[in-house]
Amino acid sequence: KLREKEAQANKNKGIPQQPKEIVIEKKPDIVVAKVEAVVSAPIIEGQAKNNTSEFKEKQKEEKRIRNKFSKLEADIALLNEEKNKLEALLADPDTYSNKNQFQTTENNYKSVALKLELLQPEYETLFEQLMQYES
Repeated sequence: KLREKEAQANKNKGIPQQPKEIVIEKKPDIVVAKVEAVVSAPIIEGQAKNNTSEFKEKQKEEKRIRNKFSKLEADIALLNEEKNKLEALLADPDTYSNKNQFQTTENNYKSVALKLELLQPEYETLFEQLMQYES
């Protein structure tokens, strides 16, 4: 009311009035949510047996690959150990003094290095297969 009296007095004096503040209440927006439900089909008894059978086959295959991988890993470890021994012998000056011993040691070293080189691709393939089973 005080503002109204001031506005009336200013109007009588010829002072322009300031616009009144208009307060508008904002109503909350209406949100419509769409909910979709996924309903799975009932499992038929034959399908359940089939899924179990597939699961067992996959487990069996994974176990076979793990066993093969473990054996291959052990073989590679033994070959690396043998390679290190042969490298030490080749670094020994006494090996060079005996021509036959040097040739035998060098041939053994080449053989072990070749075996390791041939096992590496199989090792990598088995490793990748195991990673697929774990993911």
